[in-house]
Amino acid sequence: MKIAYITTIRGVPWGGSEELWYTSALEAIKRNYEVGVFVYKWDEDPLPIKNLEEKGAMVFKRPRFSSFGKRLINWVSEKLHISKPNSLNPYKEVVSFNPDIIIITDGIYYTADDPWLRSTLKNFKKKYIIVSQGNGPYFKPQDRAETITLFEDAKYVMFVAEQNRRLTFHQLAYELSNSFVIQNPVKLNIFEPIPLPAVNTTIHCAAVGRFLVSDKGQDMLVAMMAEPYWKNSNIIIHLYGKGEDAAYLTDLIKYYNVAEKVIIEPYTDISSIWQKCHCLLMPSLLEGTPLTLLEALVLGRVCIVTRVGGNDEWVIDGVNGYIVEAPTQSMFSEKLKQAISEKEKWPQIAAEAHRSVMAKLDKNPGITLLDKAINSYSA
Repeated sequence: MKIAYITTIRGVPWGGSEELWYTSALEAIKRNYEVGVFVYKWDEDPLPIKNLEEKGAMVFKRPRFSSFGKRLINWVSEKLHISKPNSLNPYKEVVSFNPDIIIITDGIYYTADDPWLRSTLKNFKKKYIIVSQGNGPYFKPQDRAETITLFEDAKYVMFVAEQNRRLTFHQLAYELSNSFVIQNPVKLNIFEPIPLPAVNTTIHCAAVGRFLVSDKGQDMLVAMMAEPYWKNSNIIIHLYGKGEDAAYLTDLIKYYNVAEKVIIEPYTDISSIWQKCHCLLMPSLLEGTPLTLLEALVLGRVCIVTRVGGNDEWVIDGVNGYIVEAPTQSMFSEKLKQAISEKEKWPQIAAEAHRSVMAKLDKNPGITLLDKAINSYSA
C-alpha cells in the first residue's frame, strides 16, 4: 500500500502541527507501507524529514513561492478559463506516486485556497483525508462552494478541536457529514505529574510556543507586565520558543523596560521547564489544540489560557485551570490576578489537571490516524 503525506504549512520548517502526520508516517514505515512525503523546500531539512528519509520514505520537495512567470501563467489561465500546463504543477509528483491514500495536514483553508492542490486531489476522490490543524473567527475560504466540494470529496475531514470543527461549519454555512475530531500527539517520555515547585517569593510563569504574536499573543504578556501592578509584582514570565517574531519580542521587552519581568529563554526539554515554572500562560488568538497545553496538563501544571481553539475542551475554569474569555490584555490580566489570589488551591487544581487530561488523552493519535486511513481504504 502507498500512503502520501502532504503538508501545507509553509510559515516555518517545522512546528507542533506537523507531529501528528509525522508519527503516523513513522508507524506506516514500521508496517512496511510505501510512504511518500510531500513538503516545502527549505535551506535545511528539519530533523524529522531527515529521519523519515533515512527510514525509507520518499521525500518530494516543492518551492515555497512560485516564480513571477508561473504566477503570470496561473493568472492568465484562470482569467481565460483554460488549462494550465501540468509541468507547472508543484504536486505533479503526487500523481506520479499514485498513492492509495493521501493524508493532508492543513492550516485553516490552505488546501482549499491552493488551486493546484485542489485540482490534483480531483484525481483521488474519497482517497484523501484532510487534517485541519487550526482556524479562527476571522478566516473564510476564498471560494466557499469549491471548499465544500473539496471537503465532501474527502474520505474524512479531521479537526484537532471540536470548536474548530463547528467554526468551519459556520464559515461554510454547511455541516460536513464526514468530519470528526482527532487529537494531536503529546511529546512526553513520562505521563506522571512533576511536583509543583514551592511558591515562595517568586512565581515563575511559562509561555511555551512558536514566537508568532499574531497567533500566540506573547506581545500581550510583554505589554501587560509593563502595567504598574505587574511590574511591582513577584511574577516573572519566561518565554520559551523560537520563530519569526523573536527579534520583535526582544525589542518589545526593551521598549517596555521589562527585561527583569519577561525573559526570553532558549527552548529546552519540556520537563525542565515544568520543574522550574508554576503555571502556563497562553494568551493565544488562534489555536487548534496546542501540544503545549496538553503537556502542561499531563505534568500537573496550572494553565491560564484563552477561550480559543480546543482550549476549553480540556480546561474547566476554576476546576483544573483558568479560562480567559477573550484574548485581550485586560481580560488576561484580570484572570491572572484571580489565579494568583487562589494560589493556595494550585496543588488541587494541578492534580485535577493531570487526572482530567489522562482520562481522555489518546497517547498514540498518529496510530489512530493511520488506522482510520487504512480502515477507510478497505471499507
